[in-house]
Amino acid sequence: MKKAELVFIPTPGISHLVSTVEVAKLLVDRDERLSITFLIMKINFDPKVDRFIDSKPNVKEEVSRLVSRSVSSPGSPTLAGFVLDMFCTSMIDVANEFGVPSYIFLTSGAAFLGLQFYVQVLHDEQKVDPY
Repeated sequence: MKKAELVFIPTPGISHLVSTVEVAKLLVDRDERLSITFLIMKINFDPKVDRFIDSKPNVKEEVSRLVSRSVSSPGSPTLAGFVLDMFCTSMIDVANEFGVPSYIFLTSGAAFLGLQFYVQVLHDEQKVDPY
């Protein structure tokens, strides 16, 4: 069976990168048919982030290269979707252009998650615009 490929696009902060890489490793360990590629927007503001990025040998810099390779090569994994950091939601449009779903990956505490759910309830059920 052909592999499915997810493109992860985390925010280049060390806490975002580490948690995203860890969840990607769990997914790959769970199903051998899954391939994961990271697109990291490198921003030179923290040497710890640069060291972490440089320590990962399979990081790909250009999502267009990934997609063109996926489309043109019959042996390459099929692009299955984008997993985006909360601060990279502008990439949803890119996923839409390629006709694949996008998912938001957000690690947070229970209080923040509860707040997010409450804001959604305000919007959906009480027609309140909390913003």
